[in-house]
Amino acid sequence: TSLPATAWSTNGSLSLCIDPDSGAVHQVNTSVEAAAPTLVTWGWNDGRDVPDCISTFYDYPKFHAMLRVTLNTSAEEGTYFFGTGGMLEVHDDRVTVWAQDGMDHEPCTPGWPRKMRADYTEHWHGEHDPKPGSQQTMASQNFYTPPGYNDDREHLWNYFNSVRTRQPSVEDATFGNHTAIACHMANYSYEHKAIAVWNAAAKEIKS
Repeated sequence: TSLPATAWSTNGSLSLCIDPDSGAVHQVNTSVEAAAPTLVTWGWNDGRDVPDCISTFYDYPKFHAMLRVTLNTSAEEGTYFFGTGGMLEVHDDRVTVWAQDGMDHEPCTPGWPRKMRADYTEHWHGEHDPKPGSQQTMASQNFYTPPGYNDDREHLWNYFNSVRTRQPSVEDATFGNHTAIACHMANYSYEHKAIAVWNAAAKEIKS
């Protein structure tokens, strides 16, 4: 797989992404083309030169990813994947699939003149409102870790088992390399105040 190519940043950031071709949720091993973060340094005014908050945008060949990090708020970590079929929400102890039908359920008319908006809205509802008895429930799914699950233990077990059996692991050296490059791209963008671009041929980050 080619390595990251671009990143916007103003505070540095990390990114976890799904390979759209493999469709595997655990296969976080794809290339970034660009990264650019926006940052804020006001939470802890103690002379540090690193930001308290950072949002980094990564440009992949077939999708975009955004990661937010903050030192100002204690909150549960989560990863969200958005697509035309709904949303996949990943936490340490559970995965939730929120299904959607990919259809518009109301007209989008922001900033339209009042009469134009009213006329269009009436026309839209006339053509798109569901008929009685035509709708069906949409099933969402929840997957939970088993009682007593410890992700650190499982991570180490996977590693040692891979060494013992000589079988490849998901988070192999290539995975780690891609992850590190994405981090370096965010830091590069932050330090140089420019979009970071990964040059795979030269194996270096440029702006």
